[in-house]
Amino acid sequence: MDLAVPASSYIPVPMGYHTCLRLPGTDLARPYTPIASSFVPMALQEDHGKKLSFLIKVYQSGEFTSSLAKLAVGDPLEVSIPDGQFKHHSGESVTSEPECILLCLAAGTGITPMINLMLHQLYLNRKVVLLWFNKTEKDIAWKEELSRLQRSHKNLFKVVNVLSAANMFWEGYRGRITSDILMKELPPIGNSFTPNTQSFVCICGPSDFNHLAQRLVTELGYREENVQIFQG
Repeated sequence: MDLAVPASSYIPVPMGYHTCLRLPGTDLARPYTPIASSFVPMALQEDHGKKLSFLIKVYQSGEFTSSLAKLAVGDPLEVSIPDGQFKHHSGESVTSEPECILLCLAAGTGITPMINLMLHQLYLNRKVVLLWFNKTEKDIAWKEELSRLQRSHKNLFKVVNVLSAANMFWEGYRGRITSDILMKELPPIGNSFTPNTQSFVCICGPSDFNHLAQRLVTELGYREENVQIFQG
């Protein structure tokens, strides 16, 4: 969904921050993270701050998203000022370390806070590993865009898809997040799995996913200060 910001307004959303969308005249509001719809870092887009793009999954039984889906082109929608607690170095990268590796653990639409972070890391020629957990292959949004991004950043960008309800033809990982998957796919140091102190881990999904992912990366040795939890 794309929103045009009024000509007299300007809403630049920092990386890792979200805005709240509200249906005018109601108390219905939900937080969403704007994304770079053209897969170009938001700060480099010509319409940065003048257009907001969102990935929103519509639930027919959901009071907010079902109402949102009924809006027509030109209908108004209230947007809050950006909010968030994510901190990154100089507004450019997740850390000041030139060898920093960004590790993204996302479930479903929990990928949205990470899109802009990943694009900025790749723009700075820094490595990114995305482990994305979905239910079925149809739930993998931007599949072609992510594939193109991998092809254009062969040595920098790695995407691993994990499906909990895959069909018989799926050749990738099945199930949910486990320490085994993390140890196989997150970058090792030397000949054994030793967390890189320069790695920064971002986690976003439902609460149960966030708690489990945080526990697993902690057990694997990642430092608390190098882990960012976004609420999905």
